[in-house]
Amino acid sequence: MAQYDIDIRDYWRIIKKRKTIIIFSMVTMLVFSFIFGKYMETKQIDYYASSATIRIDTQPSADKLMMSSYGFPESDDISAEVKTITSFPVMAEIALRLEMLPDSLHEKTEEVRNDIVQSDPLLLSIVNSLTSYVNPEQFEFTNIVVVNTVALDPSEARDMAKHSVEAYKDIRRKRANQQTVNTINFIKNQIVEVLAESDSVQKVIESFSSKDESLEYYSGDVISGDMVGLVRRNNTLDLKIFSSTRVLSRLEKDGVIDDSVLSNAFAETEGSIFREKYAELQRFYAQRDEFQQYFTDEHPQIKNITVKIENNKKFLVSQLKNNLMNLELQKESNNEKITNLKDQYRQILDKNGKLKRHAEKKFMLDEQYIEYIKELQLVEIKGAENIDEVTIIEPAVRNPMPINASRSAFTISFIGLFLGMVIGFVGAFIAESMDTSIGTMEDVEEYIGVPVIGMIPHIEPDKLKSEKESSYSIPDEKELSKGLQGNDIMLVIHYAPKGVLAESYRSLRTNIQFISHKQEASVLLFTSSSQGEGKTTTIVNMALTMAQSGKHVLLIDADMRGPSLNRIFGLSREVGLSEIILGKRYWRECIKTVADIITGELGMSDIILEPGIDNLHIITCGPIPPNPSELLNSDKTDEFISEVRKEYDIVLFDCTPTLPATDSAVLSRKIDGVVFVYAVGKVSRGSLKRAKIQLDNVNARIIGVVLNGIRSDMSSDFQDYKYQEYSYAYEEEEEVENSIEKVKKLMSSIINRFV
Repeated sequence: MAQYDIDIRDYWRIIKKRKTIIIFSMVTMLVFSFIFGKYMETKQIDYYASSATIRIDTQPSADKLMMSSYGFPESDDISAEVKTITSFPVMAEIALRLEMLPDSLHEKTEEVRNDIVQSDPLLLSIVNSLTSYVNPEQFEFTNIVVVNTVALDPSEARDMAKHSVEAYKDIRRKRANQQTVNTINFIKNQIVEVLAESDSVQKVIESFSSKDESLEYYSGDVISGDMVGLVRRNNTLDLKIFSSTRVLSRLEKDGVIDDSVLSNAFAETEGSIFREKYAELQRFYAQRDEFQQYFTDEHPQIKNITVKIENNKKFLVSQLKNNLMNLELQKESNNEKITNLKDQYRQILDKNGKLKRHAEKKFMLDEQYIEYIKELQLVEIKGAENIDEVTIIEPAVRNPMPINASRSAFTISFIGLFLGMVIGFVGAFIAESMDTSIGTMEDVEEYIGVPVIGMIPHIEPDKLKSEKESSYSIPDEKELSKGLQGNDIMLVIHYAPKGVLAESYRSLRTNIQFISHKQEASVLLFTSSSQGEGKTTTIVNMALTMAQSGKHVLLIDADMRGPSLNRIFGLSREVGLSEIILGKRYWRECIKTVADIITGELGMSDIILEPGIDNLHIITCGPIPPNPSELLNSDKTDEFISEVRKEYDIVLFDCTPTLPATDSAVLSRKIDGVVFVYAVGKVSRGSLKRAKIQLDNVNARIIGVVLNGIRSDMSSDFQDYKYQEYSYAYEEEEEVENSIEKVKKLMSSIINRFV
């Protein structure tokens, strides 16, 4: 795709082009949202909310203190308490205070009451349903908790919030006091366990002294040094094994060893015998290479040397394998020694570590005992107080405004309309991106590599018909034209010489004349990729504009599969191009002039008023042959083109589309240039590219592309050239002049009447 800046005009063009999608989406969403809004108005139920705020002052328990003393992170107590507010005991207490449970449960204890509720499915469902209406939340990261409640009545929502915080406060006070007693007992039990374990460790330490075991640490430096030495020996053995293995593999492969390998420490360990044998082996290789230059492999001397080479290689390989075996045995012996030294070193460490571990454990137990004593004193002091860890900061109040105020159908419809517009825009741009046609000059020129030489705007056929009818000056001519097929409507230059299309064809004529003069192309062929792209309309109006400019023009209908020039001008088709190529007629006998047009089926007598129309000559298709492509490829076609080239300033061929038939590809090799007509937005870019490739395969000379049927909502190019404004202004001036003439005639008639 061409790379160019996209501005607001391009977006506005896409919106106008795809306005149907946008309007459909907006209307659909508007209708559905209005229906949904009306439905929601009938189903709306108002909910009311209330809230109460409390502060929770948590006290550290013994188990938490113990865990923190061991280095464990402290847990978030407030988050746990938020979950506790919606627990079953609290919800059961709230339901009892809201009189949602039977009155007989008031006399029961908390444990008995909870058991009765849990055993009754109906009462259990009532208590569990409260969790949907009570929602406690922690305020940021503080110890402040806001209890939010929702109900169908504002007073019920307030009472639920009030009873929620009060029930939680009472239950927490009871449990806190009971928890203090449990904590004291727990700490005392822990103190007893710590003392017992400390005495046990002390006895173990004393047993070391009673057995006269040394309290000094054994030194393992000697053993460590021995292990390091053995590891270094193994590394040296690994290097020798690697070198020997490398030499052995190369020796077994081709008998040649690199000097770098041979010069390693390995070579020194093998001794002089290995070097002498290897040097002797190399001499045998050299002798065999020298003999092979003069003798074959079956020669006795070569066979003798080959036997010596194999013997030497076997000797060297055997010596290397023995050496590898000795090295492996040495390495295995070293590994056994290392294993024994490791065991001795581990035993020494175990002996030295026992006493140290017992001493450290004794110290830790003593520290833990001191901490437990401190915590016991702290908890006993707190237990003497009246613990109340929950404080109500903000009580619940009655809120008469519902939290889900219903939206009117008008508001929902407006939102639906906006969403429909957004969806429509998205759909429009998706449809535009999925469109495979090409709509701008840059796209066409970059995609097929051919310049755009003309742009023909799109005008509705009804408008052309109205302009055609308005061009008749005698009513009888209009009545005569009613019985015709209307093919002459394509003569835009004749019926609407001041319109948008006429100006576009004149601009195209100027471009083609410049290219023809520059490239010396006087014989041109008009074609398209497929049918219905407007190539015939383009070439007919091009011929008329060139004739009006004073050029001697020959228009030839070479479309032998669907000829149409004879219908446009109202001429006879029988005497034409096919008979010229077959040699039945001389080409001058087939020429149709303006006299034939006037006396033809259309009877366009006013065409003689067109300036330079006598410069236009036409050759129709003639009888349709069974083999048009073979006929156009004959030598007679070359002779005909050569002769008309000398007689006319420009020769225009109207040929068949490129993709359905090969006629245009065959004829394009014989003429000076090809003009390609492309219907914008109608034919995909793939078809355009394939047609261009077919013409390139026969070395056709494509001088340019004409973009036909351009709409202002399909391409910004047509808007930029402002053809419409120029043409409309031109027509407005003509209307003003006609109005002035009418006023003059009316004034003169009034004056004559009074005079």
